[in-house]
Amino acid sequence: MAFLGVSIYGSLAALNPLLVIGSIFKAPIPYFSACLLGALALGLGSLASGIAQSLDVRLLSVILSNFTAIYSLIVLARVLGHFYFRNQGRLNWK
Repeated sequence: MAFLGVSIYGSLAALNPLLVIGSIFKAPIPYFSACLLGALALGLGSLASGIAQSLDVRLLSVILSNFTAIYSLIVLARVLGHFYFRNQGRLNWK
């Protein structure tokens, strides 16, 4: 939630614990489902990165490992964006 707040406000002032915790309690079920999807994306990315690093070809394993790390972060950003789009009325940040 803090990462999303900083992205929306464009300032580190969004790291205020009252804003972050208050926003979590405004939309708890969608927030925790977004957290689960994000954890799943990062977990699968980590698993794929581990498999890619076990390859014998060093250059290919580095490229695949970095690709899976970047892709899992893109998926995480998509999940956070979708969470905000669906719940911006509840969060009332602007």
